[in-house]
Amino acid sequence: MNSLMYTLNNADILIASMHQKEKAIMPAFDAYYNDICRHIADKLNTDQFWTFSGEIKRPTDMQNTLSMKITAALSLYSKYTIAIWTEWSFTSIFPWIVRNTECIMLQDKRFWYTFSTCYTATISCPQRFCTNSWCDASEFILTSFLFPEEWCIIYPEKYSSTLFHRLYNNKNNWITKWITDLESAKTAFFIASKISSNNKVIIEPDFRALFCPQRMKNIVLAANQLIKQIQTSCPNCFSPWWTIKDQEGLALCHFCSSVTTYPTHEIRWCQNCAYRVKKEIDILQFPLDSCSICNP
Repeated sequence: MNSLMYTLNNADILIASMHQKEKAIMPAFDAYYNDICRHIADKLNTDQFWTFSGEIKRPTDMQNTLSMKITAALSLYSKYTIAIWTEWSFTSIFPWIVRNTECIMLQDKRFWYTFSTCYTATISCPQRFCTNSWCDASEFILTSFLFPEEWCIIYPEKYSSTLFHRLYNNKNNWITKWITDLESAKTAFFIASKISSNNKVIIEPDFRALFCPQRMKNIVLAANQLIKQIQTSCPNCFSPWWTIKDQEGLALCHFCSSVTTYPTHEIRWCQNCAYRVKKEIDILQFPLDSCSICNP
């Protein structure tokens, strides 16, 4: 199908999200397509696959996790043929700076198309803070988080398994989320302190999308990038989704000439006819954190 013919006008789209990411995704689609009817897959517990706070580990890489989630959503909501899902990761690269990657996948069973893209950017956020003093904790919370836009989570640094299992039946209760104000933070702090074997408590940002405005902005950019790539035709067969499939090579650092983790070439690929083109990447844009010498 020609990319100019492919459309989502009047489509019924299933959005698998627990954390209101549809607020960032759908305005981008509404700007390009008419009369989209969206449905939130609210019966699907996305936390069963993994949680950012570590109670449940991600089973595989982001792309495969995306596929698993979309398959589960379309199985549960079998009347839908189009589904959108997002997946994300974050990596600390400097104190207060995190590299955030947002991936979006759209699966269209009408034509057996699968479109996905990832957008990466840095965001600023508070560092993880560890203390046994509520005075220090409250000062950190008040100066680091903007309630109610930004939230935090609280948990013991080292929990006492004996006391923990006596107090709680659910193994995930040792992390307190949904902290919306200082009073709820105080309650969470003293519960965590009681469970902790050394009375120390960790406070860190809640990176779930609805509580992290910077993530929501990156999801918007990822959604726009997805639509742009859907509308880009393969130069060989003119099908939608002429996009980057793979990367090759390792660039040298501009400053120390060491080998970095940044690629030198990108390979564009068509999922319809498998046409491929290899193109050199502008290495002037490579991020500084890709060099382990300049940024150990």
